[in-house]
Amino acid sequence: EDLEKALNDRTLSHYPKDKFRILEIGEASTRGQFISLKKDYPLSHTSVAVITHAYHFPRVGRMIGSKWHPFGDETKVFFYLVDRDFKAPGSSEDIMREVERISRYIENGDLNISISPEIIF
Repeated sequence: EDLEKALNDRTLSHYPKDKFRILEIGEASTRGQFISLKKDYPLSHTSVAVITHAYHFPRVGRMIGSKWHPFGDETKVFFYLVDRDFKAPGSSEDIMREVERISRYIENGDLNISISPEIIF
């Protein structure tokens, strides 16, 4: 919301608004968002910022380079992690659920075993 507001009121006037795609989380899964992104916004030779909660990064980071990877050639992927200190209510439970999901998704072939070293965060 803050980025969208800054773009709309021209606080970030040196950044062309048409270069930003702010996607809503909605009801779609991360995989679904990546599939939509790849279909609707083919991204190559650019930079992409992924903003996610810190507890979610180990899973989403493994999607980069997996079969769900939405980005084309020479795309720099930057991750901005929210709540790096895990102080948000329910963080411990969220982390435990992520650990379970990551293992299951790796076994199913949906995630890479490790996080791509090309990610910048």
